[in-house]
Amino acid sequence: MKIIDTLQNSDEWIAMRKNKIGASDANVIMGVSEYTTRREMHFLKRGVAQPKKEGESTYVKDKGHRIEPKIRAWLEIETGIDFPAVTAVSDIPDLEFLMASLDGCGTDPEDGQLVLGEFKYCGQENFDMVVAGKWLPQYYPQIQQQLMLTGAKFCW
Repeated sequence: MKIIDTLQNSDEWIAMRKNKIGASDANVIMGVSEYTTRREMHFLKRGVAQPKKEGESTYVKDKGHRIEPKIRAWLEIETGIDFPAVTAVSDIPDLEFLMASLDGCGTDPEDGQLVLGEFKYCGQENFDMVVAGKWLPQYYPQIQQQLMLTGAKFCW
């Protein structure tokens, strides 16, 4: 995996996403995305369709983006690990088209292994599932792609 210094949501990052399959695209490919269909993603990647305008995003998704820095700060305090947001690109032969925009990526000081943070703002039903120790199926492919690309031992 290569970590690149491209700020998430920058013009450079948006252009790179058009030519790669990001971890959030894995949710779409597996048919579990709440926001985009495979058909919509196909047309977006090919440049046939335009992304939704900022005002068309959902309240939950927008609020999630706004509170990510607070969640990251809380996780850093709780774990003692720095979790900067980074973009990872695959360096695995024949899989160079894969990438992941990581909400947080840090190194566990106890064993030197990578750990990830994926931050979601969600409704009560999804929150209750997470508290019960269950994965949210609509994000499971995303987490799996992140873990596969980075070799991280864990994702918060």
